[in-house]
Amino acid sequence: MGINWGDGGYSAHVEIFLVMDDERLPVAQIGPHSFVLREPRSTRRGYATIVIRINGEEQEHGVILGVADPTETEVAYA
Repeated sequence: MGINWGDGGYSAHVEIFLVMDDERLPVAQIGPHSFVLREPRSTRRGYATIVIRINGEEQEHGVILGVADPTETEVAYA
C-alpha cells in the first residue's frame, strides 16, 4: 500500500479519523495534545476515538475531547 521510491525510501499510506457519535471525521494532522480536522466542525466535550490506519492496519486510541468552536479546525484532547 505504501510507495517505494527509487532512492530506497518508503512512504506509508496513512489515514487518521476522529470517531465520534458513530461518525468518522477525517483528521489532517495530529499532535500530542491536539489535532486538526480537515474541515471546521463543532465537537462535544467527552470521550471519542482516534483511528490511525497505516497501510491498511488500524489502531484505535481512546481520547477525551475539549469543546471545539464550529469555525475552527483544531481540537484539544487528552
